[in-house]
Amino acid sequence: MSFTWNPGLWRTGQSFLPLPQPIFQVVVEDSWNRQDHEVPYLAGGVSYAPSMKPVKITIVGNIAVSNGTQKITEQEMYETWTAVRDYLAGVPDGTGMEFFLIYDSSGGGTYRKFKKVFPESFEVDSGDTERTNWPYKLVLKANDVTIYSTAGGS
Repeated sequence: MSFTWNPGLWRTGQSFLPLPQPIFQVVVEDSWNRQDHEVPYLAGGVSYAPSMKPVKITIVGNIAVSNGTQKITEQEMYETWTAVRDYLAGVPDGTGMEFFLIYDSSGGGTYRKFKKVFPESFEVDSGDTERTNWPYKLVLKANDVTIYSTAGGS
């Protein structure tokens, strides 16, 4: 089993979309609801049964490489940005998409992913200074807190 770091997105009817690289940071933020699940005791006092909130995932990277190809022109970076933007815009309401941390379809296939993922924001910093990359920040919310080890759609 090999772990191939390859953050990307998958949704029904679409192929796997690797996120533009380099990716500098992926933050997976778990948090719990404590107050919402208080259970009062008959004799007094309170018991807490914390539950996990949806997982917040923040990806910080640069649009400089996509699918292993160096993007050197502003037009290529623009096309990469709009491809990711269009992919995010088409996420179905009920099912969401899947976010992969590990995506290795070669050999035995090793995967680690979240399901029921929805985009919250996608910021891209472009400019007119003949940049060689466009920094971006993508924020996702995974309503299903389980980390799965299956391929896309399963």
